[in-house]
Amino acid sequence: RANESSIQELRDRLRPVNGYTKLMDNSNKHWQFPIDNEVAKSGEEGISFDQHIHLQHHLKDFPENGSVRHFASLVITGLQQNSHLSVSEKVQHIEWYKKFFRDKQDELE
Repeated sequence: RANESSIQELRDRLRPVNGYTKLMDNSNKHWQFPIDNEVAKSGEEGISFDQHIHLQHHLKDFPENGSVRHFASLVITGLQQNSHLSVSEKVQHIEWYKKFFRDKQDELE
């Protein structure tokens, strides 16, 4: 027990100096082995990985050519690479842009 308390005292004195060393400090983390990438996946149990990365079919509701199509393609590409949003949040973003460009169609022509 004395050894644990001295280790804890040493750890308290040697706090991380910057953000990088703080990220590297794994002393208070408990790792579950084997590592499972879907362990923290909440609310999306029935949703496959494919649905997160294959969003190109949403482009069909945008114009075939032009800057709006190019912009929508870039938005969808960014959403496909975003691992922090759920599929429903990604679709909500796309739907928002669809509505926005539909409402602004007169100004864009």
